[in-house]
Amino acid sequence: MRRKGKLMTNKLNPTLKKPAPLKKKLSRHQEPLQDKEKFLSIEQKIQRLRQKREKLHLNQALFFTKEVQRILQDEFSLEMALVILEKTWATASKNQKEEWSKHVPSFRAAFVSAYEKESQAHEPILEQI
Repeated sequence: MRRKGKLMTNKLNPTLKKPAPLKKKLSRHQEPLQDKEKFLSIEQKIQRLRQKREKLHLNQALFFTKEVQRILQDEFSLEMALVILEKTWATASKNQKEEWSKHVPSFRAAFVSAYEKESQAHEPILEQI
């Protein structure tokens, strides 16, 4: 039943309701757009985190390489460092490996402080590679 342009509920049919206001209909149509924007925003954040992780891995590798170069000095080469590492690890006793494991936090702490200094001094170290 309509009276003066308004939909009225029928006493015989209580489920008959007024239509939703126009604003709600518009917002329903806008929801997919907002969801898409949120999705794209989340995707961008994920991509930035992946880039940060990649940059961190590269900086860790660079720091490790610099430390090995500092230790081996003039005789430094990546191949030599790898051979030394492989042979030493293979022949090391269990006690020696445990001793090395105790020194892991000191290497990580040195890396973090070196990484912070590099980040503050200039943008990526990637240019040095």
